[in-house]
Amino acid sequence: MRLTQFPDINWLRDQAKNDFQNGRDVNNQPITQQGWPSVVLNTTSFGAERNGIKGPFSLFLNLKGNSIVKANGRSVALTTNNACLVNKGDFYDLIIPEGNRTDTFNIHFGENLYNEVVKEKCSITQNLLDDPFEQKNLVNAHTKSIWKSDCINERIGLLKQFYTSQLSHEDLEYELLAGTLSAVLDIQSEDSLSQHNLSVTKRSTKQELIQRISLSIDYIHAHFAESISLDKLSSIACLSKYHYLRSFKALYNCTPQQMISSYRFQKATDILSRTSHSISEVGIMVGFSELPAFTRFFTKNAGISPKRFRRVN
Repeated sequence: MRLTQFPDINWLRDQAKNDFQNGRDVNNQPITQQGWPSVVLNTTSFGAERNGIKGPFSLFLNLKGNSIVKANGRSVALTTNNACLVNKGDFYDLIIPEGNRTDTFNIHFGENLYNEVVKEKCSITQNLLDDPFEQKNLVNAHTKSIWKSDCINERIGLLKQFYTSQLSHEDLEYELLAGTLSAVLDIQSEDSLSQHNLSVTKRSTKQELIQRISLSIDYIHAHFAESISLDKLSSIACLSKYHYLRSFKALYNCTPQQMISSYRFQKATDILSRTSHSISEVGIMVGFSELPAFTRFFTKNAGISPKRFRRVN
C-alpha cells in the first residue's frame, strides 16, 4: 500500500502500539494478515514532526530534500544520498524541517513479508554464521545510515515505477517490496560478516566499537561532499585516531578517505548520467570547488574524463 499523505498521528500511534489488532488499515479496509501491513509513505511535506511511533522494520529515505530520523537515542540526518534503517519494534521520530520541500519514500515492511524474507535469509546464511548471536545481527540492525547504492536505487526505482503505473497487482507489489527488503538485509549481512575482522574478542566491546564507528559513517553519508578530517571522524566515534583508523580499515577494508572518494565518484557518475548540470556544477556538488581538481579525480577513477563519460552514457 502506498500513501501520499501521512496518516493521522494519534491513529497511527494507537494502531502501531496494538500491532493493528483491529485488522483495519488507514482507509478502514480489512487487513488480511496479522500485524503491520506493508506501507510506503510517498509524501510531499514542507515541515512535519511525527514522534513516538512504534514501527516495523523500516527503511526511511528521501527522493528530494532532507529529514531526520531518531530511534534508540540515535539521530540520523537524511539527504537524497542515504537511507536510515530502524529495527522492528523500535520507537522512532521523523522530523522534516520547516520551509523546504521534502519528498519521502519511507518503506515500512509488513510483519508477514518481513518474517518470510528473514526466514529465507537466515536459512541461506546459517552455514556461514554458526553463532546464533551473529545470525541475529543479520536482521536486528541498530538504527543507522546506509548509502543508497546502485542496488538500492534500482529497487526504489522499480517501486516508484510500479506505483506511478497505478497497477493493482498485489503479487507484484509484494515481490518488489520483498526484493527491496532482501537487498537491505544483504547489506546488513555484509556488515555482520565484516565484524569478524575486528581483533577485539569480547563481544560487548566489539559491539560498542561497531556502534561508535557507525556514528562516523552516519556523518560521512550526510557530509561526504564536504571536507572531512580524520580528527573529526575519530572525535565523533570517541576513539583515538590510531584506534579509529585501524578499526575502520578492519571493518570496511578501506580508509575513511577512500570511502568518501568512492561516494563522491558514485554520486558524480549518477549526476553526469541523469542530469544536464555542467561539469563544473557536478564537481561542486561532490565537493570540488575547482574544475581541474574534479577532472583529475574523475579521470583517475573512471579512466576517462567527465566530458567523455557523459557522451558515452
